[in-house]
Amino acid sequence: MATLTAETPITEEMIDVAEAIGACAWALDWLRAEPRQWRDVPADWRRWLAGSAALAVLPELAAALARDENLWVRAALAGNPAIAEFPALALVLSADPEPYVRWWLADTSTDSSALPAVVAVLSADEVPWVRQALAGNAVLQGLRTRRRAEPLNPEPSPSNDL
Repeated sequence: MATLTAETPITEEMIDVAEAIGACAWALDWLRAEPRQWRDVPADWRRWLAGSAALAVLPELAAALARDENLWVRAALAGNPAIAEFPALALVLSADPEPYVRWWLADTSTDSSALPAVVAVLSADEVPWVRQALAGNAVLQGLRTRRRAEPLNPEPSPSNDL
């Protein structure tokens, strides 16, 4: 599959992939009803695809979804643990102009060690709640800890005991 653009026609092969990953019958019928282009696919369906576990085997679709004009599509991609399979796209999402997208990426549980550059970008994010999401993400925090010689929290936290 080549790079997807708004003008890319939806092919029968693409519809077969959608069927294989669990697209509903109504969506499949709609896609087959007449010639369609990528731009015709509703944002809700693109968001569903962006959150699909099957995305790991669909690099062209992942790249198109990372460039999607819809905030919620990009956020769903950022929140998909399969994003670890696409470190370059994760890095693009870490610089997304929408902090909500960056927050989803910071909060994503992924077991890949391929994202240290993403952790570095999110660690310096201008939005406090993006940094907080990263700090609370044990998996990505492990990457940050392995990169640094000193502990993340060198001072003990105050006890909540009264």
